[in-house]
Amino acid sequence: MTNEKRERGGGTPTRGTAWYAARTMTPTARAALEEAALAATQASAVAVPEGPARERFARELLAPIANAVLAQHARGARVIGVYGAQGSGKTTLASSLAQLLRAHAGLNAVALSLDDFYLTRAHRLRVAARLHPLFATRGVPGTHDIPLLLRTVDALLAPGPHGDHEVAVPRFDKAQDDRAPTALRLRAPVDVVILEGWCLGVPAEPPERLLIACNALETAEDPGGRFRRCVNHRLAHDYATLARRVDWLLALMVESFEVSCAQRLEQEHVLRATGRGGMSDVEVSAFMQRFERVTRWALCTMSERADLSVALDAAHGPRAPLPWV
Repeated sequence: MTNEKRERGGGTPTRGTAWYAARTMTPTARAALEEAALAATQASAVAVPEGPARERFARELLAPIANAVLAQHARGARVIGVYGAQGSGKTTLASSLAQLLRAHAGLNAVALSLDDFYLTRAHRLRVAARLHPLFATRGVPGTHDIPLLLRTVDALLAPGPHGDHEVAVPRFDKAQDDRAPTALRLRAPVDVVILEGWCLGVPAEPPERLLIACNALETAEDPGGRFRRCVNHRLAHDYATLARRVDWLLALMVESFEVSCAQRLEQEHVLRATGRGGMSDVEVSAFMQRFERVTRWALCTMSERADLSVALDAAHGPRAPLPWV
C-alpha cells in the first residue's frame, strides 16, 4: 500500500486457508462458494431480505467479497475492515461474511461492530461537559472507546497461555443508550476479525473544510466550529490508529448522503413495523445531520483509500460485477 492507503501489516496464514494461496477459482469452486454464501445468509445473525434480493446479495456481493477475503487471509490478513455509510448494509455484510468463512473455510471468524464500542452514557456526558454538548449523543467520532476496541481485537487474535480462552466483547443497548451490563463471551484465538463501522478508515478533513457549517444542526448548535474540530481531531488520531490496525479494507459506497438517509429511514420503518422501536421520520432526519459532514467527506475519499471499493445501488447490490481472484 502506498500514498493515501493505510500501512497495514499481515500475519501468518492460519488453518483453513493455506490451500487458498495457490488456488484457482474454477467454475465449480465458484458455484460452491455462491451456494455457501446463500446458505450463510440464512444462518446469519442479522436478517437478510428474502427472495431475489437475498439471492443477488449472496451471489453478486457476499460470495466475491468472501473470495477476496480468503485470498487476503491466505497472505496473512487477519483484521478485515468494512466501511459503509448509515444504511449501506455493512452490518448485514459483516455478519454474513463471518458466517460464510466459518461454514465454508472452517475459520474461526467473528464480526465486530464499531457501534458496540460506544462510550458509556456517563462517560459521554463527561465528554459533553468538557468539550461540547453534542458529544452526549452517540454516533460521531469521539463517542467510541477506541482503546477498548483495540484491546479487544488484540485479545481475540492472541493465543492464550493455555490454548483457547474467552474474550469479553461489549454490547451496546441502544434502547437504553448505554453499554449492556453483560458482555458477549467469544472463544479465542480467532482466525479473522471482521470489523464494520460507518467511519472506519475515514481520514480527517482538511481544516479549511471545517470553516462553514454543513447543515442546520451545525449552524444552530456549533456556530463556532468547536464540535466539528474536535470530531476531526479524533479522526486524525485514535481513529487513524484503528484504521492502521486493519489489514484489508472494504468500502461499501452508496451514491450520495441522500441515499444513505433514505436507506437509514427504510431501516427505521422496518423496526417500527416489527414492533422493535425505531425512530420517527423527523427523528431520523435530525439524527442523520450528526453524520452528514463525515459521511459526505467519506464519499469523496473512501474509494481511493479502500483495498476494494464496491459501488452500491439503492437496493444494496453492486452497480457492476465484482472481480473474482
